[in-house]
Amino acid sequence: RMLERLGYRVLTVASGREALEALDSGALVAAVLLVWAMPHMSGEETYHEIQRRKPGLPVLLASGYSTEELSHRPELSRVAGFLQKPFATPELRQALEQAPARTRLA
Repeated sequence: RMLERLGYRVLTVASGREALEALDSGALVAAVLLVWAMPHMSGEETYHEIQRRKPGLPVLLASGYSTEELSHRPELSRVAGFLQKPFATPELRQALEQAPARTRLA
């Protein structure tokens, strides 16, 4: 709902598998807001698969873990943004504004 209030069209999926199926189906996706802890497939596995399938696609990571707790994962230094849960609309807006230009509103 926060993304929609910010003017984005949103495709919501319930798991990493569904996210990958949506990407594979040709859905037009400008960016991914990925939750680290998900059912059926971890956020880490999903992140790696997104990077493999769509290397230029910006991924913003949302997690209850802090950046310090995730800092031992060097591959996560490539995420387009990080949001520590819980977060509010202003933090989401800021993360999107700091992400690559194609995630911004036209």
